[in-house]
Parts: sequence; C-alpha cells; structure tokens
Amino acid sequence: MSNSAVKIPPEHPFLNREVILNLSNGVIETLQTMAGVESHFEKAFVEKNWKPTGEYSVYLNLESEQYTGQISFHFSKQALASLYEKMLGTKIDLESPEIVDCMGELSNMCYGYAKSKLNEKGFSLKMTLPHPGKTKDLPNVVSQHPHIVIPFKIFTENCFIQVVIF
Repeated sequence: MSNSAVKIPPEHPFLNREVILNLSNGVIETLQTMAGVESHFEKAFVEKNWKPTGEYSVYLNLESEQYTGQISFHFSKQALASLYEKMLGTKIDLESPEIVDCMGELSNMCYGYAKSKLNEKGFSLKMTLPHPGKTKDLPNVVSQHPHIVIPFKIFTENCFIQVVIF
C-alpha cells in the first residue's frame, strides 16, 4: 500500500475559500461573543502527516450530500482554562473535566456559525455532535488526503483548526 496521498480535486467543496473563511469566522465570532477574546489567524497550510498539538481536541463530522470529512479544534490546556475563566468569570482547575465540556460547547458554536453561513451558500452541511477529549485519547484520523490546518492564537497560545477530507 502506497503512503502517497491521493490528489484532492481542486473543485472539492471543502477546499472552497468560503469554507475556510467561514470556519475561521466561526471561531472569531464565537470567542469574541462568548468570552470577549480576540483570535488571530495565520495562513492555512496543507500537510500530509500533520499531528495535532495541544492537550485537548474536539472533532465534529463534516457531512454533505456528496462529501464527508472531519473538522477538529485543538487547544492547549491553558488556552481552554483562560477561555473558561473569561466566559464564566471563575477560575478552573487545569485538570477539571469541565474544560472538556467547555471545549465541546465552544466547538459546537463555532461549527454552528460556519454551517449556517455555508448552508446559505448551498453547502448542505448536516448537524453533528462534538466529540471532545484529551488529544491523546481521541482516535487517529486516517485519510488518504492531506489535512488542511488553520493555525490561530488566543492569548499567547497556539491553537488549530484541522479539516480532513475522506
């Protein structure tokens, strides 16, 4: 079996500029609205063997009529704790399971924003449930396609959106 990736057709809808912008804007709007936190995005890149960084991740399935994929959000423990504190006005223990709940809720809002905007443009993305947890405990993503990675910073922490096409 070859390790080379199958080329993603340029017309693939998940590669559309609108998808990337709306996923990024979903994060920007959600974090600003819910926590009063600014996020700063860097240039997206495509990586064949990218491994997530950050202690916590959440994935949501991307499903449309013709295509499937997965979107993941990856955060450091400190970034999530700071978001939690900004949203609820209370400190949280870095080992609290509530950090995972917070990440699930935030990712659901980020995806919901993007899904709403993209469906207005005809993407027909379906509802999905977030699957949050410690990065090391979540299943590895297996795809013959490269991953699209969108880095961003909140506070001084590196975070990532990862889009995988199946």
